[in-house]
Amino acid sequence: MIRGATVISMALGALIAVFVFALKYEVQDLENEFAHLNRAIDKERQAIHVLTAEWSHLNEPSRLRALAESQLGLETIDVTHLSNIEDLIPRDPVEELLEDEGVEFQQAVQRIDEPPAPSSVRPPEYQKESPVSAVGFERIEATLKALSQGGPPE
Repeated sequence: MIRGATVISMALGALIAVFVFALKYEVQDLENEFAHLNRAIDKERQAIHVLTAEWSHLNEPSRLRALAESQLGLETIDVTHLSNIEDLIPRDPVEELLEDEGVEFQQAVQRIDEPPAPSSVRPPEYQKESPVSAVGFERIEATLKALSQGGPPE
């Protein structure tokens, strides 16, 4: 008769065979997945290589220069495009307006600082010949008033 140890050994052998059989198919599945991932990695590397080459072509300086010339219409800088620092400093718009009218800034401020006449008629000093015309003086007054109120000149 077959002893109990022999039966247990045969059952254990059968279990190990089933385990090895299942393990073999699991390893094959993992190897297939590994091969699939390696192929995907190779495809991505090729895509990266193509994109790098395309990026190099698109950023080629001579190509960009030709595109900029044809599309943007840019010109090279010459001496006439340069400016002095005084031209870059913002100027007071009131002073510019007064210079356009030919009046010194201090003269205009003194005239504006004088109290207004009680009537709508201008004081005699404004009625005599002045380098500022009536329209120019009104423009100056309106500009100074707007600036004193914190708004932009009209």
